[in-house]
Amino acid sequence: MADEPWAGKALNQLKAIGVLLAIDDFGTGYSSFSRLRHLAVDRLKIDRSFVASINECSTDRAIAAAIIAMSRALRINVTAEGVESFPQLLFLQEQECQDAQGFLLSKALPVNDAHRLLRRVAEVGRGLPIASD
Repeated sequence: MADEPWAGKALNQLKAIGVLLAIDDFGTGYSSFSRLRHLAVDRLKIDRSFVASINECSTDRAIAAAIIAMSRALRINVTAEGVESFPQLLFLQEQECQDAQGFLLSKALPVNDAHRLLRRVAEVGRGLPIASD
């Protein structure tokens, strides 16, 4: 991001060909609100450092809630990284966080196992009986 005009142009060209763009670890490092106004971003990923202490630290809870609310206002999807407990997931659901990822939901899986898991989730969502593999 040393050359923001070039980066913005490159991101817009990627968007024009259908690439979806995410800012990873939002809230840390070089992420900034001013950049969100100028970059064609589809998703923010809340850094796991905020999610890890979301139930114990009111500051991290406020930061996560603010990122989710801001994302919603800007029509940018948001994913919470590092969800490892039901209380964390419940808080994120209460804040209307669109997506979560972390070991609570599943450990990292090989492609075939991930495909089976997603197929089963879709079947349950449609009310179909779960087929065994």
